[in-house]
Amino acid sequence: MNRDKTQQLCDGAREAYSAAAQRPQDEHPFPVGRRFVESLGYPQYLLAALPCASADAYSGVSNVAIFADIPASVTVVDLGCGAGLDSLIVTQRVGPEGVVTDVDFSDDTAL
Repeated sequence: MNRDKTQQLCDGAREAYSAAAQRPQDEHPFPVGRRFVESLGYPQYLLAALPCASADAYSGVSNVAIFADIPASVTVVDLGCGAGLDSLIVTQRVGPEGVVTDVDFSDDTAL
């Protein structure tokens, strides 16, 4: 794939995910929002304790933050953090001695 085509794909993905962060209630080419989060198995009690904006603008692909073995006091990097839902959950799991760094390439996030 040539460099121009790669850049077009990256720009298109960035624009799509930025639009989801800016206007999660709109129609998007991928699932976005609280219903999607719930369909992935995120527990209600956990969602209730986190900012609504993170669940409302969620556009991830799984619930690794819920089921992964994440020990306390570790460092976690959340690449493609989007609305930050998983980063917030992992922050609780690693505790005050742990570190969570989140990185996203979209122009806007819910954080």
